[in-house]
Amino acid sequence: MLLKNRGFSAAAIVTLALGIGVNASIFSIADGMVFRPLPYPDPDRLVSVLEQSSKGQTYGTISRATYDALVGGARSFEALGVADTEFIDTLIGGDQPIRVYACAASHHFLRALSVEPTLGHAFGADDYHRGAERAALLMHSFWRTLGSDRNVTRPDRVHVSRHRSAG
Repeated sequence: MLLKNRGFSAAAIVTLALGIGVNASIFSIADGMVFRPLPYPDPDRLVSVLEQSSKGQTYGTISRATYDALVGGARSFEALGVADTEFIDTLIGGDQPIRVYACAASHHFLRALSVEPTLGHAFGADDYHRGAERAALLMHSFWRTLGSDRNVTRPDRVHVSRHRSAG
């Protein structure tokens, strides 16, 4: 019957191919986002804490006051780290400006993930108060993009222009 009606056969084959392709794509996304564990030690012990306003609006991160209260009084967490919303920085000082995606993080952030920097040191409590000198942690791949220079974060070498991302 399929050989007699070639138009119907072609439509059935294309529909089947599209269905299989869409199904495979959705599974790949779900597998990467839901089923695979996070790339940190003990990922099953990581939790996300959200804050809700009195009007019921949920925020993607918690306020500084809530963070300070939780860090000061929480007995349920080994460490509590927060990262602010993503923003875009532009590094100026080399041959060409480099657009960088970054986020602001608390001094407990790496400890909460059980991660230590390869070079330098993690944020300390002194880095997390108003008026503190700005500190930065770079991903290894980004550091290599900057030429693997150990002095890349010296203030006389680089200027950062910060602006919020649209998303």
